[in-house]
Amino acid sequence: MEIDVNVFGVLDVIRATLPVFKRQGSGHFVNFSSFFGTWSMPPYSLYAASKFAVEGFSEAFAKEFESFGIKTTIVEPSVYATEFFGESMQHTEKKQEYAPLYEAYEKGMSNIKIGDPAKAVQLIISVIKSDNSPLRLTVGSQAAYTIREAYTKRLEEVNTWLERSAEAN
Repeated sequence: MEIDVNVFGVLDVIRATLPVFKRQGSGHFVNFSSFFGTWSMPPYSLYAASKFAVEGFSEAFAKEFESFGIKTTIVEPSVYATEFFGESMQHTEKKQEYAPLYEAYEKGMSNIKIGDPAKAVQLIISVIKSDNSPLRLTVGSQAAYTIREAYTKRLEEVNTWLERSAEAN
């Protein structure tokens, strides 16, 4: 379901609105990703995969649509006091062999700062209305720290393996 809603749902909206945006010579796609669009953890593999997809096609579309006067912003929110942790968090039956992962996940989630969705919406609208909206808008300190840490680790890994990688040239 994550892929259907988070990927194909966004693509369906883009397909439906792109002709209108092109005709009017302007528009702004605001595509919701997540800080899970830059890293992942169990049990969020499919959710994260869907958000990685949104990140990838949004970045490509931003470059493609720019010449038509169409902007794109990828919103990367933290965790907010919404139904995300309610009905939408239905998991399959927990398997005993994954008990340590579930315990680590629950411990980590208990330390996450839950944000105010009204403040997040205000920030998103004010940035989108600005003259220089970014391609990526990180919303909330948890997202900012998590994304920065994920990118730092990724760059460290690239640098560690850079010479070995060059052996394949």
